[in-house]
Amino acid sequence: KRENIVVSPKDIQDRIDAVKKGMNLPDKDFEAFLQSHAMSMDNLKKRIENELLITKLVEKGAAQNGANRDEWFRQLNARAKVKTFPK
Repeated sequence: KRENIVVSPKDIQDRIDAVKKGMNLPDKDFEAFLQSHAMSMDNLKKRIENELLITKLVEKGAAQNGANRDEWFRQLNARAKVKTFPK
């Protein structure tokens, strides 16, 4: 919020649609898939919203510092009390 970064409901729905398409599942089967993994559609939407917020924050931070993503993470980690781990 402090950075004025928002994720629209359309952004979230677009991501859900892409996941469904990638899994080749119709709505009913996708809902069953979520349930089988102990997740509701609301939980999934919140997770996607958080992922998109983090992505936008990283992009904004890197752009403001004139750095690429990796360099910005190195700068951030140097100042942070909590370390991030590469995938």
